[in-house]
Amino acid sequence: MKALKTAAVLTGLLLTASLCGCAEGGGSSGESSSADESRAETTASVTSAAEAETSSAGEEESRPEPVSEAEVSEAEPVIEIDPLDELCAVLPDGELEVKEVRRLAHTALEKSADGRGLPSEQAFDRKYGGRVVTDTVPFEERYTKLAAMVMSNNSPDIIPADDMDLFPKGAVEGLFEPIDKYIDFSSELWKDSAALSDLLTFKGERYGAALEAEPRYVCIYSKKTVAEKGLDDPAGLADRELWTHGWLDTVCGNFAKVSEGKFALGGKAFPDALSQSGGVPLITMEKGQILSNIENDTLAETQKWMYRLNEDGLYSENAERGGTLFWADSLDVLTEGGGQAESFGDIRGGDVMFVPVPSEDKTVMPARLRGYFICRGSRNAHGAAAYLNCLKAGARLDEEARERRLTEVCGWNEEMIVMRRQCFLLAQDRPVLDFTEGMPEEIYTRLLKGVSGRTMSGEDAAEWTETAEEVRKQLSYAVMKANDTEPTGP
Repeated sequence: MKALKTAAVLTGLLLTASLCGCAEGGGSSGESSSADESRAETTASVTSAAEAETSSAGEEESRPEPVSEAEVSEAEPVIEIDPLDELCAVLPDGELEVKEVRRLAHTALEKSADGRGLPSEQAFDRKYGGRVVTDTVPFEERYTKLAAMVMSNNSPDIIPADDMDLFPKGAVEGLFEPIDKYIDFSSELWKDSAALSDLLTFKGERYGAALEAEPRYVCIYSKKTVAEKGLDDPAGLADRELWTHGWLDTVCGNFAKVSEGKFALGGKAFPDALSQSGGVPLITMEKGQILSNIENDTLAETQKWMYRLNEDGLYSENAERGGTLFWADSLDVLTEGGGQAESFGDIRGGDVMFVPVPSEDKTVMPARLRGYFICRGSRNAHGAAAYLNCLKAGARLDEEARERRLTEVCGWNEEMIVMRRQCFLLAQDRPVLDFTEGMPEEIYTRLLKGVSGRTMSGEDAAEWTETAEEVRKQLSYAVMKANDTEPTGP
């Protein structure tokens, strides 16, 4: 209707303009030109007005009708993708002939906050119909139990690498399978773990799949105790890269009172933690060979500093939890049951906190490898590899589940979660990985046990130069023998 009205108006205006032009047509040429210009202006004005009205009418006609609530409710719902389905989609396809994977360990598999397995374990079930069964043994008996099971043709399929005490001896003594025939470290899934897994190589064969490096030791403390002593919060010092050996010296000296049996540092792990905080482990792996750092100058300087701490009476391995300023241990003690966490203070009340082990370098972290070995004689090595693929692909979802459990079950606050992330990043960027406890038993027991901590062993402490000289030649020979290399002399 509006279009018809517009056309009528346009016709009328044009007719009027035409009549006006005829009435003025008898004038001079100048007047005629002026009249022509007037007609042109009139026509342009009319056309513009008509176009504007037509455009307005067109816009009104093309404007969409409002959508009713009924139509909205009938629209297709937004489809939420199950993260577990996404995880399964990136895993290699295939069927498992044997669904059960046997795991030998001193702890059960981790659980989510709701009591179910971590997403990686759930994906193993959903994708392959697989399940992991743990043969639980005491911590101290894991290696001897593994050796007995392998010898009796009753091998488990996998054993955790986390505690850094099974390698390289498990490879030297033939208890692990070379893993490259089961895991493709050049694949998109594993390529970012290849370099880390290379550290589990011995004599040209890779024996372990390392998922990531994680903190081995941290310093745990009570925020209440630190505040009562008027000390700076170590967490803040760590953020500002001021959490150093020198700072530890100063505050511990002000806290400890030997005459009262009051020590600043406690926990049997402290000597090893401080030794590694210098950035040089006593025993490391390099290009598939065992390497001793007994003569390393940086390690010697760190050990000399540790000896001074002992001389000042700052440390006791017999100190009680909660009775010292700092306690060195793994983060596990703040996540496991049995009342271990509560011995440090009120976690839910925000009293318990932790920081990395102090370091002069400020960029290193005593670390361990989270991963697995496939055991010699495994009856389901392919199933074990499929489970390891699930662990690798599900790392992000597993970590999210761990953080939820720490918050909801263990009572951690946001500050603890953030510090844990910082410790993990430090472990991944600059890990210090010490394989001392994983050396063959005769070498470890005879030459290495307690060596890193001898400078902090109370009244029995010895200076590092004396300790190193005692074991240097024998250790050099033993390492060469383990590497299957003939000794070349002292």
